[in-house]
Amino acid sequence: MSTTVATAGTLTITLTPEGVASLEAYDAVKRPAREAYDAVKRPAREAYDTVERPAREAYDAVERPAREAYDTVERPAREALAASPDPLVAWVGANVGDRMGEALDLLRSALDGPLDADAYASRHGWCGEWLDLRAAAIAAGVVTVSA
Repeated sequence: MSTTVATAGTLTITLTPEGVASLEAYDAVKRPAREAYDAVKRPAREAYDTVERPAREAYDAVERPAREAYDTVERPAREALAASPDPLVAWVGANVGDRMGEALDLLRSALDGPLDADAYASRHGWCGEWLDLRAAAIAAGVVTVSA
């Protein structure tokens, strides 16, 4: 299992080598797609800030296909995470939706060794959503917490 508990009530994450490899592969695919997406939408965003309604329409016309292209690249990367042999990384890839960025930041923070996930969440101001994700991961059996 990719998670261990260091102290009572503390969720500590330790990634397996497979989990590290899966996360690095995801980043290698996602990073250039995100940079291209940001580069495509930047000019439209600037126009919107100056001329609200017409700019919103121009932005939408540029952003929609850029988002679709980004999603086309990001979806297989997420599916690869979901197929990771590391149970925690696979669970994140398959189950974390709108908070994928935060979940990946948490996993990346565990690349160098065990991480007190609760302290990390507290430092970053996570609250109810963190508790929901934490409870779901515990219920799925991909992390453990001891009393």
